Formats: sequence, structure tokens, C-alpha cells
Amino acid sequence: LLPLIEKDRQPDVYVNALGNYGLCLVALGDFDRAVAVHTEAIGITQKMHHDAAHARHLELLGGVYFRTGDLQRALETLRAAMEIQERVGDTIARASTLRVAGNAASALGQHDLALDYLRRSVELDVNPHSAARTRVLIAGELRTLGDLRRAEAELTHAYEQLKDEVKTRERLEHELRLAQRLDAIGQLSAGVAHEINTPLQYI
Repeated sequence: LLPLIEKDRQPDVYVNALGNYGLCLVALGDFDRAVAVHTEAIGITQKMHHDAAHARHLELLGGVYFRTGDLQRALETLRAAMEIQERVGDTIARASTLRVAGNAASALGQHDLALDYLRRSVELDVNPHSAARTRVLIAGELRTLGDLRRAEAELTHAYEQLKDEVKTRERLEHELRLAQRLDAIGQLSAGVAHEINTPLQYI
């Protein structure tokens, strides 16, 4: 697909395709090529002054470095992504990048820094599922630091958050089913009224 895209005339399309290709390479375990692909995308987005895309590819590249065990480089790359995401106000992407940076800092044994990143991620995250997963990571860091009471509190908070989300989802699904039934009744009523009115037109 990439050879079919004119990268000089359609740089946005080309960069998006590079991102998807990089993700596929990671899924296939071809990390060296994934690094090359994301590095190319970073160069293009820098020239385009497209900050959001630049930060996205820095985040993806940092993720590849993390998966290959190049933890220091991962953390540096993720920090660069976070700076841009903060500047452009991309809080959703920043929450995700902070979570990966927290994992990298933890793997480097920098548990206080990991806690800082993970807590900032939870503050920004609007997705209850990923926020709850991050709280579990926070609990792990607290346990490593010997703060078992606060670790238990984080796990309880994560559980309550997920429980509330399940209740909300069940309520919304019930409301959707009810709305679909009412819609079906409305269509049936309209059909019956039409059938009743049609013969009366010929009288």
C-alpha cells in the first residue's frame, strides 16, 4: 500500500499508513522495521509541523523501545511525546503515553517517577476501564514501595470504578432495548394505520 501513496502530495495519508504499518510490524514481532517506520514518520511530521501526529509516532516509537527492553530510550522518547501532547492539549493521548512511561520508569526501578506518571494518567483518563487498569499499576508500585494500605485503597477504587461502569453500561443497554421496542411499536402502529386508511380511500 505504501508505494501507491504519493508521500510528497499526500503526506498525511502516507504518515497514517506508516503508523498502521508500524503497528502491524509490532504485532508480527518485527521490531527493527517498526522502529525504522516510526522514525521515518517522525521525520515527515516534523517537517510538516504536524505536532499531534509527531507526538503519536513518538509515543508509538517509545512503545516499541519499551517492548524491546530499551527502557531508557523508551522513557526519553515518551517524555518528548508527552511534552508535545501537553502543548497541543491532547489529553487522551497524553494519558496513554503517561501510562506507558510509568511502566518504563517502573522497569528501570524508578518507582517514585512511575507513580507520578501513573497518577497523572489516571487524572487525565476519561475511560473508566483504562483508568482502573492504571490504578492496578499504581497499587503495584505502592506495594513495591511497601505502602500496602494505599495499595489496597487503589485496588478498591479500581474495583468500585469498574463496578459503577458495569452498572452504567447495563442501564444504557436496557434504555436502548426499550427505545428499540418503542420504535418497533411505532412502526407497527403506522403500518396498521396505513392498512386501515387504504381501503377507506376507495369508498
